[in-house]
Amino acid sequence: MNVQSKIAVTPLPMEEAWLLFKRVVGERVETDVDLKPVAEEVAKECGGLPLLIQAVGNALKDESIDSWNAALSRLMEPAPSDIDEETRKSFNHLKLSFDYLKSEEAKSCFLLCTLFANDQDIFLEYLVWYGMGLEKFDDVESIQDARGRVQNAVNILISSGLLMNSAYDGCTKMHDVVRDVALLIASQGDNKFLVREGLTEWLPRDTSLESYVAISLVYNDIKKLPDFEIHLPNLQLFYSYCNYDLSMISDEFIQSIQKVKVLGIAWTNISLPQSIQLLTKLRVLNLYGNKSVNGISILGVLRDLEILILNETGITEIPKEIAQLVNLRVLQINGCKDLIHITQGVISALWRLEELSIEFMLKFVGAFDCIVEVMSLSKLTYLDLTVPSIDDIPIQEQGFNSEKLKTFVVQIGEYNRFTLIKSLVLWSGCYLVLSTPYIRIPLDKWLKKLIGNRPVTFLNGAENIDNIMPTLYDEGFKKLEHIKLDNCSNVSCLVEEGTKRRDEDEGKKGGKFFEELKHLELDVLDNLEVLWKCPDEYISLTNLVTLSIYKCNKLKRLFTLSVAQGLVNLKDLYIGDCHGLEEVIWHDGGEEIGRGSEEIVEQQQCYSSSAANTDVIIVFPSLTRITLMYFESLKSFFNSKAGDENCGIIIKYPSLVDVEIGWCLSIKIWGPGIHETPNLKSLVVESDDYIEPILLDSPNAINEAVEKMWRILNQEELYEPEQREEEEDDSENEDEGITFPA
Repeated sequence: MNVQSKIAVTPLPMEEAWLLFKRVVGERVETDVDLKPVAEEVAKECGGLPLLIQAVGNALKDESIDSWNAALSRLMEPAPSDIDEETRKSFNHLKLSFDYLKSEEAKSCFLLCTLFANDQDIFLEYLVWYGMGLEKFDDVESIQDARGRVQNAVNILISSGLLMNSAYDGCTKMHDVVRDVALLIASQGDNKFLVREGLTEWLPRDTSLESYVAISLVYNDIKKLPDFEIHLPNLQLFYSYCNYDLSMISDEFIQSIQKVKVLGIAWTNISLPQSIQLLTKLRVLNLYGNKSVNGISILGVLRDLEILILNETGITEIPKEIAQLVNLRVLQINGCKDLIHITQGVISALWRLEELSIEFMLKFVGAFDCIVEVMSLSKLTYLDLTVPSIDDIPIQEQGFNSEKLKTFVVQIGEYNRFTLIKSLVLWSGCYLVLSTPYIRIPLDKWLKKLIGNRPVTFLNGAENIDNIMPTLYDEGFKKLEHIKLDNCSNVSCLVEEGTKRRDEDEGKKGGKFFEELKHLELDVLDNLEVLWKCPDEYISLTNLVTLSIYKCNKLKRLFTLSVAQGLVNLKDLYIGDCHGLEEVIWHDGGEEIGRGSEEIVEQQQCYSSSAANTDVIIVFPSLTRITLMYFESLKSFFNSKAGDENCGIIIKYPSLVDVEIGWCLSIKIWGPGIHETPNLKSLVVESDDYIEPILLDSPNAINEAVEKMWRILNQEELYEPEQREEEEDDSENEDEGITFPA
């Protein structure tokens, strides 16, 4: 578990704290003469701490003067004396922010977040499942509706300072100070939560938990749950997560929790006891990662189950008893390596299913017939389907129809797709993963129809395709917005010389490759020498937003300047481990610059009014981040055949705020010409011995910063010039006196 110690935050000076408070609340605190003195006192009570300023300011910004006065009185009251000193400083402020939340669903989600470990990325999907199981959403129509409610609640909590954004899509986080207060809030009143982590045993007294509605045991070394009855008359949720040695759940404990609606025993080693059939009120059962779960026929009596998670369990079959779970809305069966059989008629009997995730491994028999049943489910709106071969999927006439699916993941072949994206939750879009050495051309009709939904498309391990983009375009991929190619060993270029799009031959307007593409990822393409060999006039990158290139070692250059000028929407550029790459953008002097679509010309010209008539100006208006990592041959980001600093090229990066260069000893200059980076304050440099930012002292200083980086990484500048001169003088003095041994 990645648990961090608490980080001390230095309070802001009062003047800065007031400016931040005004930014959160708005100018009302200055213009309302009655409110201003109260607001100033409220701001003082926050002690200059940004977290508290944001939480309190957001809670009060739309409130009346009476509410402000009442809040000030609350903030001035002493916090409970039985809590530790650090938490006491924040308790009143964060409790106020919680109490002022107008959304009951936001309050419920906030308390549910306490069930997870300190500093853990909290999957929003867990909040959806557990919120549904506890019936926290009024008049919810579907799982997707509940998901929207959770996202809205989390947005409210983030804007209130009670939650934080996570580095992962589909997740959120809670600051450790907020969590301490949240745990106190959750442990008060008549509906208490108990959360414990780091225990080696858990043996509560019989009557000590009577008022608790939720118990969470996360990241413990508990080997067994109590083998005696505990009085838990109000318990609705029991959650055990990452208790890897937990192997027994006793009949006595099951009898104690008969009223639970949510049971999560994820990443444990528990076998299901027969007594689990007593949990007839259960609405959510999460067995994720529990390898000791082999047979699940005993679950057939749990008729109220709506969400059943069997991912990465040890089950070998889905037995006929599961057909009795007619209230199931979500069923997940991914990563079950021992699953070989699903009883005929079970899937089609689950007629209320809205979302199904199922992975058929190589040893599974009967995938074709199961998928026919899947496609008969009239309420199904999300499908996550993995099959070993394209022949395992029935053609459309036999039942496969993707049109009714709002979102889907279809994966053909083995691939760890979770390495493809930051998110561990895939329900937010449409994805197609083709992970097979041989892609059959032409594609089947059903697959072409699937592509019409513009899924994010990943091709992995394809060995029979070169000139890959024209091939894909001919097969219906023209309007795809996100493509990733991974380990396609035969690809030497994406577009061969002399290749045109067929729709251009048919006289249609446009006809350029990549023109719809927003996200392009190229990983481990061992034979990729150039991105395209066709003339630049057939290429358009105007819609490209992110570009990631990794381990394409034969690439020497990426773009000519004439193509690069079309990158008007590019925001994020990542290039790593391309050891043959010498420059990213190249100008040979013969290409025509400034031509292209009207949109490109207009965007480029709006930045060129101050330049000399002889200068060529290129603008990357949207580019915010450039990451260059692990190179052996990279000489510069931009290079020109003219080769000197006065080559007449001006490149502007008005939005660039983040440049990171790591483990690159060869780059000595960003590029000839003038490079304007008005919002770039520093260059982040990483190597084995050096991880520091190099400050830029002017908007045109990126070349100087890169040169300084080169000197540092090549051991020519490990200290300030004055220090070097002193050491050189010392060295000279030492050399002047030579002593011979006696």
